[in-house]
Amino acid sequence: MLPPVLPVENAKFDAWGVFHMRGPSPYYNDPLSGGLPMSSDPQDETRPDASERRRHPRFPAHQRLVGYLTSPRLPVHVRDVGLGGFCVETVDPLEPGIVQTVRFTTVDDWSAMLPARSLHCRPSVAADGTPRYATGFAFVDETKSLRTVQHLIEQVTSIKLYES
Repeated sequence: MLPPVLPVENAKFDAWGVFHMRGPSPYYNDPLSGGLPMSSDPQDETRPDASERRRHPRFPAHQRLVGYLTSPRLPVHVRDVGLGGFCVETVDPLEPGIVQTVRFTTVDDWSAMLPARSLHCRPSVAADGTPRYATGFAFVDETKSLRTVQHLIEQVTSIKLYES
């Protein structure tokens, strides 16, 4: 049986045609349906999008960067990375507010481990249409992780002109 159709006055499509819903949703607020708790703060509708709130831009990873949470041992799909944090995609939701150690590995097998705090977890959809969860992370110490993150950004934004 399909769920009832609900009004979506807080819904919008972004420039890439991705559907976003702001504010409370009865589907995600209902703990019995297995949904994620979402904010019911009335100011949610007036808050800017995440990209407008960030101090640093994010760069798409383009599958040039692999992520791995060390506890629980969980491989993750890295969506994007910036000086302040990154976003990963998982099959199961991750709890916000938890500090995780994340191992990043680049396509040239360079790897580094950085601590990061999960800030939010939202339902998402993978490219093939399967349900996923997108979790935003902030690096715990931006100053200590600066050189490492700069290398990660270089890896996802550089273009290799010649094969060696």
